[in-house]
Amino acid sequence: MLNDLQNSQLIKTYGVPSIALSLALQRQEEVDIYTADFVRHYLHISEYFDIISVDTVRSRDRGIPLYNDARQAFGLVRKNSFAEISSDPDVQKRLQDTYTTVDRVEALMGGLAEDHVNGGNFGELFYKSFSDQWIKSRAADRFWYENADAGFSKEDIAKIQTTTLLDIIKRNTPDSYYPQNVWFVQPPASSKLPENTNNGYNSPLSLSNDYNIQWKMDSTTITFLITMSSTNSWFGIGFNPNGNGMTDTDMMIFWNENNSVTGKNFKGIGLGIVPKQLDNNDQIITISNQKVEGGLTSLEVTRPINNKNRKSLDGDIEMVYAWNPNSHSLTYHGGNRGKRMINFRTGTTTDLTDNRRRLLKMHGIAMFSVWGVLFPCK
Repeated sequence: MLNDLQNSQLIKTYGVPSIALSLALQRQEEVDIYTADFVRHYLHISEYFDIISVDTVRSRDRGIPLYNDARQAFGLVRKNSFAEISSDPDVQKRLQDTYTTVDRVEALMGGLAEDHVNGGNFGELFYKSFSDQWIKSRAADRFWYENADAGFSKEDIAKIQTTTLLDIIKRNTPDSYYPQNVWFVQPPASSKLPENTNNGYNSPLSLSNDYNIQWKMDSTTITFLITMSSTNSWFGIGFNPNGNGMTDTDMMIFWNENNSVTGKNFKGIGLGIVPKQLDNNDQIITISNQKVEGGLTSLEVTRPINNKNRKSLDGDIEMVYAWNPNSHSLTYHGGNRGKRMINFRTGTTTDLTDNRRRLLKMHGIAMFSVWGVLFPCK
């Protein structure tokens, strides 16, 4: 792979669609303290050149704080033992043999050794470092697309926020096939979703290959039958008549843990911000039936069609949805999201993926090449 990156003929030989598809389907290696010898000695400067050693020495030359000092500087709690850094006994032993005490661990190795935050690629130190730096870079950029100086209208910003990397790739390679999620390799569906269910429900509306919903209504309530082809997942549906995506969205989020499904009402805050779980006295959904078996999770959940301070489900409304088939914890959905305009009374629905994600023709292939290499699919 490293040799191929230096091959200027790679795209000409295989074509962008083939390379893009390969990147989307190849799982990344784990981010940890281990580095393949091929990578360590890739730059053939001398027989003894070791790029990881160079990175370690460079951090000393630049005055990078030690691991615990760096954690403290970022407002994190100092670690008191190697077991607090990593739950892996082998990693603990290697750190112990190298540094003898926790306070001598260097930031690079300590950061790589940390147990990852839930659903992430890094531990707390790197997560905090990356997060703080990107937020500061965004705040300092007057031409960030959400700022007034960028020149975009509210409608433009809404379209940008609902444009995905997959949309950009497809615009530039319209006759090619790609998986629905180009960021994360999706697990095989653990079981086939049912094609139909009676008991008064409409035909299933497929939100993805492993996620569908059905519903039935009376004069005051709507009951959803939700099915997910995973027994270790979270999944959610939100409603917003204003078309503002995640902002101010009335959400229902469910998660499956230990063969039991829990569901709560949340409120969407904005793009990239964790939704807020509502207080118990503001919960309006009721789970009446749930079943976890045969690789499927299904549940029936009822909510009022109209409720004070909530989105009415009468008439046309924008429905947003997201899911993570790999984790029951409310972690990043990894690109598993979508939106539709829907009318639950009439059953009409329109996929907004293509109808509203039209803004500017960007140099999408260049963007994909950079992001696909720097942040490979998992």
